[in-house]
Amino acid sequence: MVSGKRVFVWRASTTVPCQRHTAARTGRPGYHPAVLLKLFIYGYLNRIPSSRRLEGEAGRNVEVMWLTGRLVPDHKTIAEFRRQFEGSENDPGDRFP
Repeated sequence: MVSGKRVFVWRASTTVPCQRHTAARTGRPGYHPAVLLKLFIYGYLNRIPSSRRLEGEAGRNVEVMWLTGRLVPDHKTIAEFRRQFEGSENDPGDRFP
C-alpha cells in the first residue's frame, strides 16, 4: 500500500520544472533533479535536515528506495542541490509551509 506521504512527494517532484546539469566528458552523468527533489521533500516531511542522514536513508529505507528508484546520491550531491536552489525563485523549500 502506498502511503499519502509517498504519493505527495511523487506528485510534487513531477510538477516542479528542473533541468539536469550536463556532466563533464570524464565524469558520470548527474542525477535527475526530480530524484534529488523527491529526497529533499522526503527529508522535509520526515524532519531529516542532514544531507548525510538523507544519504543513509536512501540506502536503508525502503520508502526512499521506492521514491528514488534505488539511487543513492552522495551527501555532497544532496547538499549542492540544496545550495543551488537556496534563495532562488525555484527554491523547493518555498513551496511548503
